[in-house]
Amino acid sequence: MALGLAAGTVGVETVGSITCPAMRSNLVSIKTTAGLVAHDNIVVTKLRGSVGPITRTSPDDPASVQIPFQTVPDYTKSCKITGLANSRLGVPRNNGENPFAASMNLAPVMETFDRVLDVLRGLGVTVINNTNYTAYGEVNGNDAPPAACGPFRILTLKDLIACTTSLPEEEYPSRDIAYWDLASEGADFQSTKITQAVEKMKYLGGPGRIDGALDAAGADALIFLSVCSSDIPGLVGYPVICVPLGFLPEGTVEKRNPRGNLVEEAPGIPFGISFIGRPYSEQRLIELAYAFEQLTGIGLQRKPMLLPNADLCSTMKKRGYFSSILSWRTF
Repeated sequence: MALGLAAGTVGVETVGSITCPAMRSNLVSIKTTAGLVAHDNIVVTKLRGSVGPITRTSPDDPASVQIPFQTVPDYTKSCKITGLANSRLGVPRNNGENPFAASMNLAPVMETFDRVLDVLRGLGVTVINNTNYTAYGEVNGNDAPPAACGPFRILTLKDLIACTTSLPEEEYPSRDIAYWDLASEGADFQSTKITQAVEKMKYLGGPGRIDGALDAAGADALIFLSVCSSDIPGLVGYPVICVPLGFLPEGTVEKRNPRGNLVEEAPGIPFGISFIGRPYSEQRLIELAYAFEQLTGIGLQRKPMLLPNADLCSTMKKRGYFSSILSWRTF
């Protein structure tokens, strides 16, 4: 996507699987409300899982939402340059306590974020600081609730476990399957214990977090660093739109992930800002995110270090990928 080899992609997210790739690639993404786009033949939880697009610019994202699986509202009409006018945006500062980001150097990212808040104020936005999540500590505490398709003929959870544990590319056991193991043990999902856990999870993501913060501030949406903004919406399947916010500055010390195969921090690495809202508030979130992207132009400030110079279609045809894709579609 970032290299321009595709007009758009479709991803699946519970916690971060759409937002994080977009953020790290200087792209735009929409994690839709769980259930807005149909989950047919997709391995994703009904309560929390979302299907959504990743594209190069915000105008492409609403158009991409129209494509997958079922009819949804025409969000292209929400691409308004005046979308930020008279808006109220809350900033949940305690979202920065996310353990996922604890090992990261967020200082330059927060500095950019705070500068952008001043830009938003200059555009007529009312920014409500410290619109914090009242029950944030419970998510990561001791009492926190637990969170047939394709070429491998995965039709059941047993098939999925067998495929994952047998393919070296899946990096098992480094990438574990603990949740699948629990599910395969035959837990009674109608039991009182699990029902109560689900209800608590809904509270922790909704009234105790996003809904509560929005209500307290009278805000249209919440905004924060994308790297910290997937866990709470992921509890309840709320929508999130990620757009480019900036790039790590020169002098940033290179840091790789624990496996050593990806660069997490280095000069020029992109980071994003997320717009978070209530269920089915995509129309308003797109208005806000589109206006932000168009008026700031942050995503256009840098280009990829490498650009393709080959004809992708010809290469794929020579290697037989098209016939492989056709066999997938007729599976």
